[in-house]
Amino acid sequence: MSNYIVAAVHPETLISQKANWIDDHYGKHLYGIKFPDGQIFPEGEVREAAMKLDKQVETKRMIEVMQAHINGDDVEFMVKGGEGEWMPFKDGHRWNWITCDYRAKKVPRVIYCNYYKDGFGGRYSTLEEANDNEGAGKIGVVRFVEDMEWVNESDSDEKENSHVQ
Repeated sequence: MSNYIVAAVHPETLISQKANWIDDHYGKHLYGIKFPDGQIFPEGEVREAAMKLDKQVETKRMIEVMQAHINGDDVEFMVKGGEGEWMPFKDGHRWNWITCDYRAKKVPRVIYCNYYKDGFGGRYSTLEEANDNEGAGKIGVVRFVEDMEWVNESDSDEKENSHVQ
């Protein structure tokens, strides 16, 4: 008999939370999953709830990408399962979520900082803002651009790595 506590999706609320997985609750090696509210559900119902939540999250992501396209933002696509590159999604292309993955193209963040003999001061969205906020001893303005390293966003084991250079 092996009981353990691990995150599970509550079948009624679709909220992921820590739950007690109780072995043999419904018979030999048939788990009952007890949530903090005291309710116990069979493992199958909890797994179905997790799949439903995954579909909702994926649908929301699809909507966000398509809405970005409608808003005029650049969208990119890549054939699933391939080692290919992300390519621009142009007007006239058709959506095919079965064979392709899509993402809104991210634009690197840019900030401007005034540079002084003893370091940096202030952080501004535009060069004009930085120039308008001159302080005593200002040497110049430095432009920082975020370095965007892309990963396949459908691969949940990897995370996007970005840093300011």
